[in-house]
Amino acid sequence: MTGSRRLHQRHGGAKLDTQSLDDSGGPVVNVQSPPLPRHCQLPEIPTLNEIVFQLGYLVSALVLMALQYLNLYNTINWIPYRRHEYALDFNAIDTDLVVLIVLLLCNRPLKTVLARMFEYNERIPVVVARLIKYVLLFIYYLPIVGTSWLLTSKYPAFNCLSLLIPAVLYFIMFGPNISGYLLKHLPWLPMNKPSHPYDVLVPSPTERTSRNIYHACSTNPEHTRREVFILKTDFNYRLKIVYFEAMYSVFCSTIVPFIFCRHTYHLDKAYICSYILVSALTMTLTGFVQRVPASYMDTLHRSAMHLGNWKRHEERIANFPHATWSELTVWPKGVSVRHVKGLFKAEGCNNAAEPGNSMHSKFYKMFRQPRCLSGFISLLCCVCTLLQFLMLAEYRHWYQVLATCGLMFNNYYTLYISVRDSLILSQVYKDEKPRHN
Repeated sequence: MTGSRRLHQRHGGAKLDTQSLDDSGGPVVNVQSPPLPRHCQLPEIPTLNEIVFQLGYLVSALVLMALQYLNLYNTINWIPYRRHEYALDFNAIDTDLVVLIVLLLCNRPLKTVLARMFEYNERIPVVVARLIKYVLLFIYYLPIVGTSWLLTSKYPAFNCLSLLIPAVLYFIMFGPNISGYLLKHLPWLPMNKPSHPYDVLVPSPTERTSRNIYHACSTNPEHTRREVFILKTDFNYRLKIVYFEAMYSVFCSTIVPFIFCRHTYHLDKAYICSYILVSALTMTLTGFVQRVPASYMDTLHRSAMHLGNWKRHEERIANFPHATWSELTVWPKGVSVRHVKGLFKAEGCNNAAEPGNSMHSKFYKMFRQPRCLSGFISLLCCVCTLLQFLMLAEYRHWYQVLATCGLMFNNYYTLYISVRDSLILSQVYKDEKPRHN
């Protein structure tokens, strides 16, 4: 009687039956499903509108381009017998290349504005809206083709072919489906069908996040595993978007001017490389805090709490009382189950995950504490700011100081957003573990 009471306490109050044996000879335990986890309420955190963010991202890229041209074509215009009147050698700058870079950087903001113009306007027929959009895009791409043709007559073929690097990078990351990138991963596009096939899931309107991604507090473990797969896929796509946007902007604004720079100029290549790397880190963090806000982290965390995790038992305790794992059961914390991959023990308050599934295990470990991910992003922003201060202390030419200060101001917004989200998530989730226990 005493041993039965201890087993009852060990498995969280679930009903136990240790009279039956499985094929391996160990005692089998029957359990009841635990109650749903109680989620913390996240306050309303403001985020930037997509158009505002794209315009700010464009301004940041243009500032990076201007500062890179300052690094490449700076002059000494304060000496008595100077050859240049201004601090920048405007005669050496190719205006066709500058026009091409500006047009390439305006690609995403232009498409965002066009999509928003026809998204809620029901008076314009769909065919007419598409026709107007295609005409405007044709007018936009026409000068790009013209300036690219002019550059082929001025520069070597290698320099011109380097402009295709973003297209190759896009093909590697997203594949040949161009429309899929626009339809699946941008929150501002109208969609005739849901972004992801939830099918049987009916999410609550109050659980809606920034990008039509929901969390449904379901007691069905199959629904939970399907939701986790959807959120994992969406999170990976968001990371791809962040990396592609950052690399595209940094390539056009900093690397292209360096590739097309004339060889007659003496360049501080060490500083230019440092400037490009820190710019890439800054733009990546800026895109991440916009694409993965605190509300989205909260959705991932809630799904991870329903998913749970399993820890593999050692073989020497294989005769420990256990139950036979079933995909239709939500398992409580502390219970042991027999799976085809071995004997496992439940770690989460709710456990709908499949034992031995590496994807489920990684998802739970990554998002069970959203403040850890937010704190890591804040730490990266602090490291980026520290690198900029080190650059400011190491390089002391006037144009290097000006370029580094421009990078620092560009990073301050990202630092503020990341620290704000990290502090909010820490305060919201600091009492979550005692509540679950």
